[in-house]
Amino acid sequence: LILAILIYPFAVKWGILGVSWVIFLSIFISSIGFNLKAIRVTACGAKNLSKIIIFPLTSAAVVMLIILGLKAMMSIGICEFVVLVCLGFSAYFVTMYLSDKLVGYKTELLIKEGLQSLR
Repeated sequence: LILAILIYPFAVKWGILGVSWVIFLSIFISSIGFNLKAIRVTACGAKNLSKIIIFPLTSAAVVMLIILGLKAMMSIGICEFVVLVCLGFSAYFVTMYLSDKLVGYKTELLIKEGLQSLR
């Protein structure tokens, strides 16, 4: 309801950027509630949930910084976009691999289990 109410005024004032901010904030606020509910349902505690999400979150932040830095240094066309997407995927997998090797996050095991569950 709040999302529906806020989209139009933000779209009029700031265009697509305003709409993206409203959607981001809506998802961000909702995820706080979802995480609290997940902690309560699973009884895992905030500390354990934080351990699980900190490395993917850090990897995503590194990717974001890399892409924003590269984007500021180059003009953007379709070829550059494809390069940035490929670099983003590569940077994410490298940071997750490093977290796996440095901290024992067991990313390889999680990927294997995820692929096996698809079969």
